[in-house]
Amino acid sequence: MLVILLFLFFSNLPVDSFSYSLWGDKEIPIFIYFKFKNIPATLKIDWGDGKIESLEVKWVIYEAEHKYEKPGKYIIKIKIDKDYFMTTDTVTIFEEIFIGRVNLADRVYSSCAIDKEENIYLGDVKGNFYSFNLLGQMRFNFLASGKIYSSPLIVDTLIYFGADSFLYCLTKNGKLVFQNKLSGEIYNTPTFLPPDKVVISSDDGNLYIFNLFGKKIKEIKFPAELSDISVDEKNNLIFSSGSQVYSLNSKGKINFKFNSLEDDEFFPAPTITKDYLLCGCEDGYLYLLDKKKGKLIKRIATFDEDAIKTEVIIDEEGKFYFGDDGGKLYVYDGKLISLFEAEDAIISTPLIIKRDGKKIIFILDEMGYLYALNEKGKILFKMEICSSEKDLYQTPSFLFVQDKLIIPSWDGYLYAFRIEGEVIKSEWFTYRANFSRNGKINKK
Repeated sequence: MLVILLFLFFSNLPVDSFSYSLWGDKEIPIFIYFKFKNIPATLKIDWGDGKIESLEVKWVIYEAEHKYEKPGKYIIKIKIDKDYFMTTDTVTIFEEIFIGRVNLADRVYSSCAIDKEENIYLGDVKGNFYSFNLLGQMRFNFLASGKIYSSPLIVDTLIYFGADSFLYCLTKNGKLVFQNKLSGEIYNTPTFLPPDKVVISSDDGNLYIFNLFGKKIKEIKFPAELSDISVDEKNNLIFSSGSQVYSLNSKGKINFKFNSLEDDEFFPAPTITKDYLLCGCEDGYLYLLDKKKGKLIKRIATFDEDAIKTEVIIDEEGKFYFGDDGGKLYVYDGKLISLFEAEDAIISTPLIIKRDGKKIIFILDEMGYLYALNEKGKILFKMEICSSEKDLYQTPSFLFVQDKLIIPSWDGYLYAFRIEGEVIKSEWFTYRANFSRNGKINKK
């Protein structure tokens, strides 16, 4: 349940402060908390759905609660004695599915993947690798040898993921096909290299190419840990390692490498478009590179030069969206604009869906707040899905299918919400429109 605290202080009014929650559904009510300077006080609450509560409060601390009968948007008006206060945001009530969340055995640091039958796959840090259907019913739980930070990859009937230092391959029913030990621990997502290979790296900078059944074809050493690996339309492998961005052909030969201008590290996987690569860097710049030769086209500075650790998404109009360590969500369309500022660093790759012709942008910050924003940066809702900070191993992302937003969290729950809309059409890559996480451009 999300609670947003908005403290308003007025020296000449009987109320010292009040706060309210912005999230609820048929099971979870909206709460409003008051702290009065002087009692008794006359209180009137218009909940926005036709129901009005009036009473004389005789306690310094007072809590009001209300359950809405159906999802919708409501404006709460509060009158204390002779003065009205109106909430600064519209209260948005979304209907949750399978009671809003599924309890997992431990924290989840990676993203979900979904197969063609719309089964969901994910792992937790106790080594449990799960599969659920869209009703939240568990299909299987496979226990791996160690912590899972890797997001799954789905290739036809096979599921790949990393746990500790092992690359696992399971069938869609949770049966083990193989497990291969690598030279270091695995934090990133395996990538499919068409027509019949899987690429994965370990945290000591080794990149591995296997066939689909686990036979090692090649191992290549790089100077630092690799980002997630993307694959362009010519099956070139695109990734970062330390301060360098690499392009390799399908046989592992280097096409080019590009070094950041101040030797700062590139953290997220590069986003691939038809003509160029978009690479976020710890120096606070977004680099645009020529895709064929790796030449710098331009670089765009964030306002405070805070590190960029999220991947970049592109909407159907060609606008870039990304977040930085200062909590700013940016949009770039020839000019950089700070659309919104979160409570803390933005750690998720943004997701954009469209509903009734209007965009809804989802982001997650390091304090555990999930935000839904309109295209002007106004909050539609804000929900706390974990109260403690998250160590950033990779840029987590959302899953959206059949009007369902599905988010695993480091508080040990799998959240699901019913939000009408569809994913925007775009040149998206591995962590966005392609929810099988297989590294290929979405062909739809």
